[in-house]
Amino acid sequence: MLYNSFTPDVHSGPVPKIWNLINPVKSKPWESLIGSVIPLLALLTSTGILCGCGLRFQSIVVASYFLVLSVGVDDVFIILRAWDRTNMGAPIPERLSKTLEDAGPSITIRCASELIICINTATESWC
Repeated sequence: MLYNSFTPDVHSGPVPKIWNLINPVKSKPWESLIGSVIPLLALLTSTGILCGCGLRFQSIVVASYFLVLSVGVDDVFIILRAWDRTNMGAPIPERLSKTLEDAGPSITIRCASELIICINTATESWC
């Protein structure tokens, strides 16, 4: 009797919401892991190609690694959140189109602004 008075009610409150995060169908652990690994593979590939071309490694490049990693992972989580907001009863192609409709503009605007900044930085005189 004393044990039952101290056990929490797991059918109400925040506990079921936390359990949804543990549910592999809703939490998508593999998609999150792969989305975090893709920017790392891109960084390793680009570093290998540039070193293979004979360019010397500069210490400032380390800062760009963290920028690329944060932006790449952020895009994955924007897409996964947009997928979570879709109707689970809808067909997969419809859910995917709604996901890209919701997440696409923010990712496109970010990519376009980074491209403009990169072009501006590459063509601007620093002397």
